[in-house]
Amino acid sequence: MNLAQLLQIPWYSAHRQLRWMTVLVFALCSAGALALGLLAGRPDAWRGAAMLYGIGLFFVWAFFLPLSLLLAIDARLLRVPGVQCPILASLCLYGALGLGLPLAVLARAGQPLLPATALLALLGTGGLLFALMPRYLAIVIGLTPSLLNGLWRHFDLPGFTDPRTVEVMLLLIPVLLLCCAWRWRQLLRVSNGQASGWSSPMVLQFRNGSWGLWSQVGEQRLLCQRPGWLQPAVDLDDVGPTRPHRALRVALGGWYLPLTLSSHVRQLALLLGIVAVPVLSILLLDYLGPHDRDNTDLLKGSLVGGLGTLGVMAGPMISALSLL
Repeated sequence: MNLAQLLQIPWYSAHRQLRWMTVLVFALCSAGALALGLLAGRPDAWRGAAMLYGIGLFFVWAFFLPLSLLLAIDARLLRVPGVQCPILASLCLYGALGLGLPLAVLARAGQPLLPATALLALLGTGGLLFALMPRYLAIVIGLTPSLLNGLWRHFDLPGFTDPRTVEVMLLLIPVLLLCCAWRWRQLLRVSNGQASGWSSPMVLQFRNGSWGLWSQVGEQRLLCQRPGWLQPAVDLDDVGPTRPHRALRVALGGWYLPLTLSSHVRQLALLLGIVAVPVLSILLLDYLGPHDRDNTDLLKGSLVGGLGTLGVMAGPMISALSLL
């Protein structure tokens, strides 16, 4: 394969909406980083530019490039030869371009390259690991930025340009790469390419849609992915010819199923548990405020990050329910 064909491989794996979203996010982050570096007029402006570009790089490696794994899994299941190596070569090419182009710009501007290289490589490998890990771990990884921000302020840690921080990042990069390689090989060998609940990786959630399956919420296949204690318990009382609307709800399945009282209670308890976490955090903030300033700032940052993540994940669902 030539370079043009290698560059096209991820585009065959992604849905059209995700392609446009990736181009938009990466273009905005790159343009913002370039504008910040050129127009800020400060010697340290390249730090913010590198961080902004790194956010776009993280998005590409978390939501776009890992979809090549779906193509690799399908090729293995269909016993199609000569596909795995080009997919890996495509990822390596994108990795080289994602690092090489911004580093060339920084080198031309006379800025230090090692801190930027470590930061961008860490964000790229972190994005890939985010997509390959199980969903319950991916949620924890999603809260990492806000937690790191709070810890950085709490312990007064050095910035990412500090030589000690650069050394730590350079040590973390091969560890993350090994985790990505191990997880990729594991999924390629044992996965059937279909999501199977919270134990399946994030990347498998994008097989039928770019941003989750909001158009298929309540589908029977998705309901079967829930853990056992959240499986719907169907209430078959009064189902029959005398009450055809209940029989029709059972036949339609999904969200139309008539559920037992215990099933409703379990789902309500899960919802209340999710809501209780930020409420308890706010109460704890109110209690710690006058006594412990440092822990208050740490908890506040974690709360903002958690609410932001919940809003991104639940926002489309809330908007859809508001139309009912």
